[in-house]
Amino acid sequence: MTATISKRNTALAAALTAGIAVVIVVPPTAPAQADTPARTRSTITHTVPSSVRNRHPNAVCHGVQVPVSVRKVGNAHIYGELCRPRHRTRTSKTVQLLVPGSTYNHSYYDMPVKSPRYSYVSKALENGFSTFNIDRLATGRSTLPPSSRYTLDSGTEAIHQVITKLRTGQIKGGAFDKVVWVGHSLGSSMAWSQAAKYSDDVDAYVLTSVSHVVRQEEPGGEGPGEDVQFEIRAMDDPNSAAGSATPAISRRTPECGGSSTTLPIPTRP
Repeated sequence: MTATISKRNTALAAALTAGIAVVIVVPPTAPAQADTPARTRSTITHTVPSSVRNRHPNAVCHGVQVPVSVRKVGNAHIYGELCRPRHRTRTSKTVQLLVPGSTYNHSYYDMPVKSPRYSYVSKALENGFSTFNIDRLATGRSTLPPSSRYTLDSGTEAIHQVITKLRTGQIKGGAFDKVVWVGHSLGSSMAWSQAAKYSDDVDAYVLTSVSHVVRQEEPGGEGPGEDVQFEIRAMDDPNSAAGSATPAISRRTPECGGSSTTLPIPTRP
């Protein structure tokens, strides 16, 4: 009987040893997927759920997250809704980049109501233009970084990368020949900064709801507002001094009505 128990113990020990060996030999598969470089994932434009297709059945529309990498913020994304007319023409190769104001998101240009009367996107598509309607960085469905890391330069740098991707066909395919910046309020103010820093990004600007008067009174003493000009006059303002040193954006845009628009660019002294 003692011999029988000894044999059983020996067999049990052998089985346990084999089991342990199996556990040691089996390679862990889950961590291998987790080791995928973040840089690889961050360069892909993702399609995300959106109701934009329902609002514009006669156009080809997508809700997308466009990856960007911004100093102080790091890897982030800009949410936007890209729409193209179904019947592509020369005009549809021009994309209108819609940049909303400070208290708005992309809904400003495309109200979520049944009537297309309240949609700038609908009107642009009706006239043959493509549109890319975005949430600025730190708003809406775009990345929301800590406020301490977000600056005006962060916002313009992110949009600069979006414009580059629009021109090179990295957003749902099909590169655009021309980019028209359509701004509202803060979205218009950002255009001035964008034009000063990235002069070749945009072919034309449509800037609305922005005043040339930056502040109502002269700054007094030292403070963060010392480098902001008291007043920025339009170049065609009759009260503007001749030979003003304020640089300007000048674009002739026959695709957008044939008028020539001259806008000042605010610069630091």
